[in-house]
Amino acid sequence: MLDATLRRKMIMEKLEAEGNIRVSQLAEACGTSDMTIRRDLAKLEDTGYLRINRGLVSLNTGSSVEVSSSVKAHRATEQKKRIAKAAAAQIQPGSSVYLDCGTTVKELAMELANIKKLTVYTNSLLACNVLCNYPNVELHVLPGRFSEVSMGALDTTTLQMLQHLRFDVAVLGAEAVDPRVGFMVPEEDDCSCKQIVMDNSQKTLVLADSSKIFQTSRCIYAQPREVDLLITDSRCSSEAKKQFAQAELQLLTV
Repeated sequence: MLDATLRRKMIMEKLEAEGNIRVSQLAEACGTSDMTIRRDLAKLEDTGYLRINRGLVSLNTGSSVEVSSSVKAHRATEQKKRIAKAAAAQIQPGSSVYLDCGTTVKELAMELANIKKLTVYTNSLLACNVLCNYPNVELHVLPGRFSEVSMGALDTTTLQMLQHLRFDVAVLGAEAVDPRVGFMVPEEDDCSCKQIVMDNSQKTLVLADSSKIFQTSRCIYAQPREVDLLITDSRCSSEAKKQFAQAELQLLTV
């Protein structure tokens, strides 16, 4: 029998793959009782990850709660890879680059092996694990308290260090994007981190798959016109494209 952690991971993976699923189906898939699955679902519902209505479980896509990177890693994988390749094409040899935390930015890190003489600053453990193997990258790891949610370092120490750095290109993620509102994340420290990085960068790219568009989160870190380029996937709707154009945001879909 799976332990609680593995069951809850499987629940989130099933929801990502199928959109919604019945409690009884989850119990069968996990090889456990309905009562046990309902306890797992209650824990996940309390954190805001999902919602339950008459035995049907679905993801709470409008939640302001940050979902862990281990869950995010299973979302929109192919779209993230295409977004990462497009972002790598925006980075010139010899650049100083900031890489944010996040699974899409981690995919970008994997695309940097063939760009010569890069200087990369990051607070992302996921990116560090990739970039430490690349001889073409001078890697700088930012200090701070480790967050299991973002799989990176983020506290006042991180913010203080960033105040003294300058970048040619900043590559950021977002939990939610709305052309009428801006780019959003759930946590205040993450919001402050991104704002400092943007202020200290010549160019800002945001990588976000189309599932993030027209979603909402707690903290707005940038207005649409403050970002130089948003790279998303081809599932981005025509209405979203129209509104991004009205907001004077350059959009690249791949």
